[in-house]
Amino acid sequence: MGVGGKAIPPFTDRITDIKSDASFILLVEKDAAFMRLAEDRFYNKYPCIIITAKGQPDVATRMFLKKLRYTLRIPILGLVDSDPYGLKILSVYMSGSKSMSYDSANLTTPDIKWLGVRPSDLDKYNIPEQCRLPMTEYDIKTGKELLEEDFIRKSEVI
Repeated sequence: MGVGGKAIPPFTDRITDIKSDASFILLVEKDAAFMRLAEDRFYNKYPCIIITAKGQPDVATRMFLKKLRYTLRIPILGLVDSDPYGLKILSVYMSGSKSMSYDSANLTTPDIKWLGVRPSDLDKYNIPEQCRLPMTEYDIKTGKELLEEDFIRKSEVI
């Protein structure tokens, strides 16, 4: 693999004969984090497949992730920000989006394990306020809307 990785093709249903010696799939929210992991050749030290949709999950990435998970039978670890947007991205991978709800069976991978700091960890581990990014009114609105979604209400990891 080149340092920049490979684009996920739009027709992942045509991909067959998938084999890998990876121990896990690392799903990364941000392209910058993906690029850093690729530059550092993280996958050589920890045999894994690193995937990013560069932000909002597109259909091809969601389908490919599900295909990898169930073909290779290895865990998926999700590395997303501990903010409303990171949680929303994780929720789309795990439980789908409203706009594509009719195809959730083909697009969701519910057993992703979330890596990293959770919102509840900030107080639990006494993270000082000056180390936290302030939330805008829009962030707060997005967070409140997210709290109403089944993914969050049923989650024990938040």
